[in-house]
Amino acid sequence: MGLTGTILSASFRLKQTEAAFVLEERLAARGLDETMGAVRDVHKLAVQRCVNRLPGARAKQGGSLLMRGRFMERKAVPPRFASDPLRPAVARPLTVPVNALGVLINRLTIRVFNECYYRHGTAFSHARPVHFDRFFFPFDRMLAWNRLYGRRGFVHYQCVLPKGESSPSLRALLDRISTAR
Repeated sequence: MGLTGTILSASFRLKQTEAAFVLEERLAARGLDETMGAVRDVHKLAVQRCVNRLPGARAKQGGSLLMRGRFMERKAVPPRFASDPLRPAVARPLTVPVNALGVLINRLTIRVFNECYYRHGTAFSHARPVHFDRFFFPFDRMLAWNRLYGRRGFVHYQCVLPKGESSPSLRALLDRISTAR
């Protein structure tokens, strides 16, 4: 499950950005073929980051919410942020104080939450600037967000699939998850 062995050394290159804002675009895909097509298009669009979320029942058919974006140039930053385009994110003191009650977390409430998340995500049909903190770390806007899922928690599965086999592999994975419920 993602183990790489012992890493003895690593190197990487950093790319300087002119602004702390990402031009985010959200796309709703109705099925796996549409999802995979949108992911393939990322390389043509000079997108620097792409996140694909498969919320709830839509995941059975491969429907998803795809968020893609690229860092903005200084001259493209919204006027209200132009004086400080590298400004840090605004602190969000909001926190979930206690674990949600187990009775509140069930298939129906999760289905409703996932549908609302999907619809909210598709409400923005145009590209819009967002702070990189919000784009890269959406859950971290609220402290202790994991408490919303109660003491039992939830399963969040992330995977990387080989390019040539990604569609059939993802379909098999979604079928397996759906069967396991």
